[in-house]
Parts: sequence; structure tokens; C-alpha cells
Amino acid sequence: YDMRARCEAILSVTDADRQEKYLKQQLAIISKLPEIDGCFVDSHELGRSYGTAMALICLANIESILSQ
Repeated sequence: YDMRARCEAILSVTDADRQEKYLKQQLAIISKLPEIDGCFVDSHELGRSYGTAMALICLANIESILSQ
């Protein structure tokens, strides 16, 4: 439920090594969420479209940092 907030917090970490460690941990968490149809569910109350949107936003943030 707090995937995006966690990603935003990680992006504010100034120590590059710690940030990379946290981003990789977040990536592992997100990678465990996909359903068989490719949607992400991190909150059954808010639904699949919310979970998928948050996962995609977070993955884009992670990729932008790790690919530098």
C-alpha cells in the first residue's frame, strides 16, 4: 500500500550505496507482486488498477536511478 511513498523516500537517500541497496530491495518486493495476468495487487481494498499504476511508477523511478 505504501509502495510509492517508500520509493520516494529511497530517492531522497543521498548515500549512493545505501540508495542502491534500498532500490534493489524495493525492486524485489515489487517483483513478487505480479498476478498471472501481469497486474499488480498491493492493496485488495484499492484494487488492481491502483496496484499496477503504483508498481509501474515505482519501477520507472527505480530504473531511472539504477540505469545511471
